[in-house]
Amino acid sequence: MLELLDEIDIFDDQPIVGKQVVDPSGLVSWKIVEEIINTGKLPIELIESSGGKVDIPNRNYFWHSNCIQDKKFIFDLIREGLGFVILEYSRYNKEINDLCKLIEEYFPVLCDVHIYGGLSNAPSFGPHVDMPPNFIVQVEGTTTWRIFKNVASDLCSHGELNDPTIQPQFDLEFEQVLEPGDVIYIPSRRYHQALPSNKRLSVSIPCRNKKYEPDFALNRNYYTLDKG
Repeated sequence: MLELLDEIDIFDDQPIVGKQVVDPSGLVSWKIVEEIINTGKLPIELIESSGGKVDIPNRNYFWHSNCIQDKKFIFDLIREGLGFVILEYSRYNKEINDLCKLIEEYFPVLCDVHIYGGLSNAPSFGPHVDMPPNFIVQVEGTTTWRIFKNVASDLCSHGELNDPTIQPQFDLEFEQVLEPGDVIYIPSRRYHQALPSNKRLSVSIPCRNKKYEPDFALNRNYYTLDKG
């Protein structure tokens, strides 16, 4: 992973593909996905065939402030072929925490992690742009990534950036198939699209620059208890 980080030119930000640069084992698994959905530990999004998001039934829980999503609804639609996104995964286990820590020690950023997945060739989002730069790690299956030459202005509102009714004509720069252990770096505001070809799991690591959160400190060290 360090070799890929070394390739990034912050003064000429370009997409980069690294082949077999991360050991994907331990980052995420279907067992972890099932546990997260069953326990409601993290928020879930579902992606329909049009690339839009599905409204998931939910309710508040009086014991804490977390919203409880309808897990049977989620499982049923994933079985029917919808794609899913699991948010807020960056501190879930030591392996993913340590990968974020590596990036945060290399660049002045704060990372989050989103799990993307689906059974068969479940849909993902259409061509879209993200404001933070992203590292995508393929964990299981294969995914074709389309990277476009189009770069959105930071003058756009977030709604305008990904409104399909006003999106530009996209100019393809390259396509790349990611296999387990491969990583693609997508610069800020660069349009891109994922096309899964089979059952897949991947993790997306968006990186928010610390200049936007100068007073926020996140401790990624792992501690142990003296249990005697």
